[in-house]
Amino acid sequence: MNWLLVKSLQYRRDDPHALFYRYDYEDQFKRVSLRGRGNPVSFEDIPKQAYKKMLPISKSKKADLLKLCKSLVIPKEVHAWYESLPTSDTAKHLTPEPAEGDSEDDMPAV
Repeated sequence: MNWLLVKSLQYRRDDPHALFYRYDYEDQFKRVSLRGRGNPVSFEDIPKQAYKKMLPISKSKKADLLKLCKSLVIPKEVHAWYESLPTSDTAKHLTPEPAEGDSEDDMPAV
């Protein structure tokens, strides 16, 4: 498997010890076993779920994401997930703060 060429990854609940990948969106997924020969994974290290449900996003952010779906920038396979994203009137559309040492001119236009 060449990680630099992978376009899409998939995890399947029915096959928890495998990862599926493909190099092109039209290709079928290929399976890679996650069972290694090394030390077994300790399930005590897995973090607990932080939220009971998905956090809502702003309506404007969802509208922008759905435009990307409509223009097929986002693959069709995941359109339903984007359409199901919860929104809230109180959710804020946040842009990242400039890193220390960055000027406002270095920030991308939003």
